[in-house]
Amino acid sequence: MSFELDELTGNESPEEIEALLDRIEADELEIDNDADVSNGQSATGKPTADNSEGSAASQDEPDTSETTALQGIAAKDGEHIIPFDVLERQRETNKQLQQQLDEFKSRESQWSDDQRLLELRNQQLESLGVAPADLPENFNVTEEQLNELAEDYPEIGKMIRHLYARVDQFESRQPHEPASPSNPLADAIAENSDLRAWQQEGGAQWNKALDIDDELRADPNWSQRPLNERFAEVARRVKDQKQSEVKAQQETAEAQDLSDDLPASPSEVGQTTTHQLSPKDRLATADETDIQSMFSGMTDAQIEALLSEFDT
Repeated sequence: MSFELDELTGNESPEEIEALLDRIEADELEIDNDADVSNGQSATGKPTADNSEGSAASQDEPDTSETTALQGIAAKDGEHIIPFDVLERQRETNKQLQQQLDEFKSRESQWSDDQRLLELRNQQLESLGVAPADLPENFNVTEEQLNELAEDYPEIGKMIRHLYARVDQFESRQPHEPASPSNPLADAIAENSDLRAWQQEGGAQWNKALDIDDELRADPNWSQRPLNERFAEVARRVKDQKQSEVKAQQETAEAQDLSDDLPASPSEVGQTTTHQLSPKDRLATADETDIQSMFSGMTDAQIEALLSEFDT
């Protein structure tokens, strides 16, 4: 029986690995029997006929298949071999993982039952008016409780207060986490309300502020000044640009409105706008020719709707 490396996927179950090892052991048994036959004995234990020429030829040509089978499972190309000890370790690993999985599953079931039991007991305590106790490490003694304890039990109260003082002293000596290093640039931006708002929005105003700040950093008159002063100048210039843009837009809109008010031709200068008559008024003052002209450009429904206005 032969085995191929390409048949292994690495996802075999422990049962499949164990079946594969059984097949390997069967092959090893066949190989041992073949080895006994080659040494001069048959499978039944009887000596075989001495064939000097055949044995000499077999010694000159090594049996690669037997060597491969002894080392492991050969691939199709005959060049790669997966050792038996690797398969054995894989089988043991899979067996251990399966045992751990079974153990976790059994514990999960127990944890679920414990959780339900705990919730049930808490409900029973609440129904009796008893609040469930918290964990000991979450319990804090207030100053009022210490005073009450000192009044009822002076010696015990004094001892407990002493212990609390020692604990507070010990905790105060614990090394605190080092503060994060300050960032002067970020601090200066945070102090400027305009820059902070523009940075959060991340729009055109913030891009303008970055461009102006680059210009100021390149300017010798501003490059050596404090960040707060430089950022204040940046905010002022951004606002000035914004006001200039708004003013330009207003002037453009006013110019557009003025151009719309101008007459299209010099002949229209001095003419006043006339009141546009409604179709009903035009029909009431029209002669027969005008009426025919009006009705020629209207549908029957429009004519009927226009005539119905005179009935109201």
